[in-house]
Amino acid sequence: GYLANISPSQYQDAFESQVPSHLTGSEFLELYGPHLDSVTSIDPSVQYAVREPTAHPIHENFRVNSFRALLTAADVLCDAATAAVAEDSKCGLGATEANSEDGSTRPAALSTAGAATGLGSLTAAAVAAADAATAMEQLALQHAAAEGLSSTSQQHTAAGRGSHRTPFSSNASQQQREQIHGPAQPPAALLGPLETLGELMFQSHASYSACGLGSGGTNRLVNIVRKHMLAARGAGKAPALYGAKITGGGCGGTVCVLGLAGSAGQAAVDDVVKQYQQETGYTPFVFGGSS
Repeated sequence: GYLANISPSQYQDAFESQVPSHLTGSEFLELYGPHLDSVTSIDPSVQYAVREPTAHPIHENFRVNSFRALLTAADVLCDAATAAVAEDSKCGLGATEANSEDGSTRPAALSTAGAATGLGSLTAAAVAAADAATAMEQLALQHAAAEGLSSTSQQHTAAGRGSHRTPFSSNASQQQREQIHGPAQPPAALLGPLETLGELMFQSHASYSACGLGSGGTNRLVNIVRKHMLAARGAGKAPALYGAKITGGGCGGTVCVLGLAGSAGQAAVDDVVKQYQQETGYTPFVFGGSS
């Protein structure tokens, strides 16, 4: 089978110690003879890295599958949150917006299409992961609103049989938001999936660079994204950018960034571009949009 079919733990436990850190071209040819690649050749005088390039596809396969699993889980969470918020809205909880295409309604928190933002393109699935965090935040607010409304309703019922439920006002909703996680700031627990996706991207980039690949320009862009994210956390704010990695078809120079859709993500990407331009004198081209 393929090398990447081995799990990282299997590789570390059974094979890693048997893989040399480096081999010269002459040592390889003496041990194994010529390889079957018609595009490249082995230079007997060059020392080649072996262990890191061997580990990279094994760990990368695991990272890619983990990334996909998180996105799939995000879709499931998003659908569950949509259904729950829609159910609450039947009782007058939560704002909804009309869908211009089919006339249906959906929670306002989920109503904005996820236009991708980043250096490189952010897939619709990745945007769904970001929207899932927003969806779960909205769901938490709806349940908090439900508890507050239930308490208010009980008080009204005690006053008399003809009392009616008082709709949960926008001002009350804002108060509930601040009680849950402060003014306009999502709780850290809801950012876990995005941070995990971003960390997988950072790990992928580091692993690729450890193979001796990549470039100074892409490393600089990834580091700027990381610093932007850490600066936001240090200031007690939710980051707008979560991860970055080199990408493309082998020509180099392209970085994919995972960020929030909307104005916050766009502003963060603009900051990255500005800082890169200040440090290097070059202005990166930003590919925006959703696949």
